[in-house]
Amino acid sequence: MKKSIFILFTIVLCLVFCGCRRVIENSADELTTRNWHTETLSGMTGELIFSGNEATLVITSSEDEVSLSGVYSIDSKNVYITDVNLSHTYVFSYNVYHNRADIAYGGDAITFYPELPSVTSMTE
Repeated sequence: MKKSIFILFTIVLCLVFCGCRRVIENSADELTTRNWHTETLSGMTGELIFSGNEATLVITSSEDEVSLSGVYSIDSKNVYITDVNLSHTYVFSYNVYHNRADIAYGGDAITFYPELPSVTSMTE
């Protein structure tokens, strides 16, 4: 009896750990399954956030702040963010590596890093 319960528990535990993962098949999946941020020595900061079918790109520098938000589409080379209010689609080429993503913006490549998951206190 104890042996069969242990085997059943082990099978259920394996299903829980293996069944709750999202498989990343390509660079588009790698980019959209995380939120990204950057901060340079010159003081420029940036965020690239994916939520549902919308994306938000915010870049702040000492000169100005650019904020784009809207429905996104992605292929193997470009991210397309369509701002419905402005009726304009912005195109950004990208390359994703394991620990960073290079996004083309304003003729330069900006390196973004994945945001670490927030850790909440168990006492809250």
